[in-house]
Amino acid sequence: MIILVVGGMNSGKSKYAEDIIRTRFSDLRGYYIATMIPYGEFGQEKIAKHKAMREDIGLETIEDPYLEHLDEIYELDKELDKELVNRLTDDSLNKKVILMEDLSNLIANYMFERKSDYKPVFNKLLELGKRNELIIVALRMDEKDESQGYDAATIAYIKEMNKEIELISDIADEVVYMNNLE
Repeated sequence: MIILVVGGMNSGKSKYAEDIIRTRFSDLRGYYIATMIPYGEFGQEKIAKHKAMREDIGLETIEDPYLEHLDEIYELDKELDKELVNRLTDDSLNKKVILMEDLSNLIANYMFERKSDYKPVFNKLLELGKRNELIIVALRMDEKDESQGYDAATIAYIKEMNKEIELISDIADEVVYMNNLE
């Protein structure tokens, strides 16, 4: 199952995604994949805030700004499945929950830091989502907001982000739009 949680800055999308885990998937083992590269004091404070918010949901945090550790999660998933399939009759017990925070960071990391394509690793994440419970948090911005004074590279990034949100919306089992879409 793939769930997409979309919202503007400070719209509560992270808390909402974490509440989904608390209420619907608390019995599953899971991973929190953090994609933010902490720049400066603001970045460190944001990371600390998010860690504190999710202390009680029992997810293993993986700081992975480029989704480079998906193979490890995938291989662990396969090994656990082989081991458990012999002991369990309910296939749903093999599932795990994966919370990926946040699509906008992932795209920015590839576009601006690596200057390469994020889609191969993101497609691998979506494959994991087909076998597990995947929650993707995504920031949505308006590239037409001229008052922000965005340069061409930022506008291209925002358009890419919004295009990917639309594509995920088409395949997601559930899409939640938070009220504060900026």
